[in-house]
Amino acid sequence: SHKILRTLSAMVLRPGLLAIEYLAGRRGNYIGPVKLYLTFSAVYFLFAWTVLSEVRAGSAQRIGRNSVTISMARQRGMDPGVLADKIVQKAEKYATGLRFFSVLISGTFLAALYFRMKKYYVEHLVFSLYYYSFDFFCRTLFAVMFVATAAVGLKLPSMILNLFYPVALIYLIFALRRVYQQKWPTTLLKAVVLFACETLLFIAVNIGGFVIAYAVI
Repeated sequence: SHKILRTLSAMVLRPGLLAIEYLAGRRGNYIGPVKLYLTFSAVYFLFAWTVLSEVRAGSAQRIGRNSVTISMARQRGMDPGVLADKIVQKAEKYATGLRFFSVLISGTFLAALYFRMKKYYVEHLVFSLYYYSFDFFCRTLFAVMFVATAAVGLKLPSMILNLFYPVALIYLIFALRRVYQQKWPTTLLKAVVLFACETLLFIAVNIGGFVIAYAVI
């Protein structure tokens, strides 16, 4: 329990510290990058994905109204809503796998941005794993917030989800600064570029999950 609390505290309050400690060989006090990533990604896809989809007006409902889904449902003699639920479930499953591979791509982004520092790829990968862990943790917190407020009869506006982006960007800036130790202007520029790439990658992963789901359903 102490190890978990130390890891969460360092991850949230001291961006980049976990990567520094791990790469320096001081690994006994914190949860490793792969284990932490797998834990938070599982929580996100098993819980937060569905909650946040419903907050954004419900992906299953939108898919159920899609002409492609309606056509597929008619061919199979199914209700479009039932087929849409199955598609969303499969999309979640495949997006989980694709998301893991996207961490490898994220490491490649970092290797390209910091190629002059001549770090090993695994060092960039460790940073990506810890950053993605925070990403999932933060998204899950938003999901918990919506569930908690709904439980007491309140409804938060979906636009609150947009707060995630400045939080994640600010976190990334401080994490890059601590780990790579470049000047602030350089760090800011690289953080914006990396964050844009990560956002596009996240969108591509979600789209990829649905494309595969439609193909195999």
